[in-house]
Amino acid sequence: SAAIFAIVVAVGAATVFGAFAQNFLAPSIVGGFTAAGSVLLALAIAAGEVVAVLPLARGAAANKVPEAGASAVLLQAISGARQGLFELEFATDRVQLSYEGASILGLTAARAFSRDEWIARIHPDDRQIYLDAFREYQTHPGLSFRMEVRIRHESGTYRWLELRATIFAGPLRTRCLGLVADVTARKESEVEAPHRLLRDPLTGLGNRVALLEELEQVGDAWPRIAFAVVDIDRFKAIHSSLGDEGGDRLLVNFASRIGQQFASDVRVFRIGGDSFGVVVPTGSDHAARLGAELGDVCSTPFSVNNRNVFASASIGIALGSDAEDSLELIRRAEIALSFAKRQGGGCWKLFVPNMEALVREDAVALETDLRRGLGETEFTLHHQPIVRLSDGSVAGFEALLRWQHPTKGLVSPAEFIAHSEETGLIVALGRFALERAASDLADWHRYFPISPPLFASVNVSRRQLQDASFAVSIEKLLAAGNFGEGTFCLELTESAFDVDSDARSILERLRALGAGLAIDDFGTGLSNLSQIKDLPFDTIKIDRSFLARRTAPQEDADAAAVMNSILTLARELRRTVVVEGVETERDAIWLRQLGCELAQGYYFSPPLAPDDTLKFIASHFRMDASSRGTKTDNPTGLSTPSMG
Repeated sequence: SAAIFAIVVAVGAATVFGAFAQNFLAPSIVGGFTAAGSVLLALAIAAGEVVAVLPLARGAAANKVPEAGASAVLLQAISGARQGLFELEFATDRVQLSYEGASILGLTAARAFSRDEWIARIHPDDRQIYLDAFREYQTHPGLSFRMEVRIRHESGTYRWLELRATIFAGPLRTRCLGLVADVTARKESEVEAPHRLLRDPLTGLGNRVALLEELEQVGDAWPRIAFAVVDIDRFKAIHSSLGDEGGDRLLVNFASRIGQQFASDVRVFRIGGDSFGVVVPTGSDHAARLGAELGDVCSTPFSVNNRNVFASASIGIALGSDAEDSLELIRRAEIALSFAKRQGGGCWKLFVPNMEALVREDAVALETDLRRGLGETEFTLHHQPIVRLSDGSVAGFEALLRWQHPTKGLVSPAEFIAHSEETGLIVALGRFALERAASDLADWHRYFPISPPLFASVNVSRRQLQDASFAVSIEKLLAAGNFGEGTFCLELTESAFDVDSDARSILERLRALGAGLAIDDFGTGLSNLSQIKDLPFDTIKIDRSFLARRTAPQEDADAAAVMNSILTLARELRRTVVVEGVETERDAIWLRQLGCELAQGYYFSPPLAPDDTLKFIASHFRMDASSRGTKTDNPTGLSTPSMG
């Protein structure tokens, strides 16, 4: 008994400390030794014997006789391990539990059970398993085994008990002797584990594994299903502004809205950091409605930590009739999503076969192409007008990078900007954009010396701010152009202001030298001007997704209330407001009535090539003796906008 028990201790300790690494046999081997050793130990105690100690050392200490209280100490050790003694005499089918074993079942003293009493306590689903097992074990003396069954507790509930025992035969009569322990917590966790493996712990939605299982079970309804991938636009910027807790809260609210948008037969999953999957069982005939309904999820701002956060989403939809299996369906929806992203986000796209041929090229090939394009001056700037809503006059332009590819034609920034950020090419591209914008602005000031002077806004990424030469290059451009204060403007997202203290100090220095600073895509992250009143910026650019939410009278009123609060705070903080994405006369008139100062969008003009930009300025102004620009016609600028 002592020898086996010593082995149990040694092997068990080795297992705990990782000696067997991931060897899947180790637990079973240790379990077998434990059962045998425990039984022999229990048998020795039951017989009133003293457990000997192996002579592991020489000399008197090794031959020392154990104290008479050794049995009591070992019994205390078993009790401390929350285990009890179990004995079954096959001749009478009588079960005996020690005090510790009985206490597991809520009993207050050691207890003997008749066969019928004990069988009655076993869960009905486990009784036959128990009886069949012991009928088999009884014929194999010396067999060590492990069994788990549910036994009724005194409270009326069932507890899972683990029995580790050995079958004995001979002078001690044929019987089963071993240890019993409560393993209810482990069994319940094992039942819950598969459920947890299929659930997103944050939102409670099924995860990507659950989505695949759901799609595999569609069966004959496959041709009729529709699947959509919904991805929150600019979530990294939102997360940077709100922090981990705020970002998580937004995701939970977003998931809740999607779930509330549809009937119970529509299944929603969280399949990525800020991506959700939606399975519609009969959506193949209503893809357009599905896209519109998912877009409605973002129609009103989300309240996060007492702040309004606007989070538009891009949506890709694929139909079961166009895919052979679940993996192909998901992949095609994600391809459609990439096309929605290329459109600037805040929209949905349905997968069509030719999309696969248009998927972005291999990253290595794209980088090679970008470097070649930079060397061969294939990049240029287009300028989108920013107009004064009060009289329709042009106030300035936003510079937008374009790639004139020799075989693909004009390539949108959505095709290459993200990749440029990842590879660091954005630094070279950004330097080109800044230098060209400064040159164009100097030409405008020379050709059209109007007052107030035209301005040019250029987008700057956080990656550019981290470049050691950035600040010096801007200083040189400002000095060479001799621009009026704030007319050469740098546009940055909110996260660039909010997170990087070094970037903030650089921007404060550039602002002191006369550069203008604008927060781009306002409303996708921080939405409370009072929280950013100390940041070094002059202009707030309201994201285009704000106007996209004005679809119903109540939403119109809500949007007006939010816009009024922004305009009021902006005036108090002496900031200029520009609203992006003005596409209709209704939007332009609405913004003018609210007192918004500046706006840009396709209603006024699309981005213009350099020559067309000069024509646009010339067609909107004539020079008088005072050198002030005045509108030649259409004093409102809202009913018949020039398209350049």
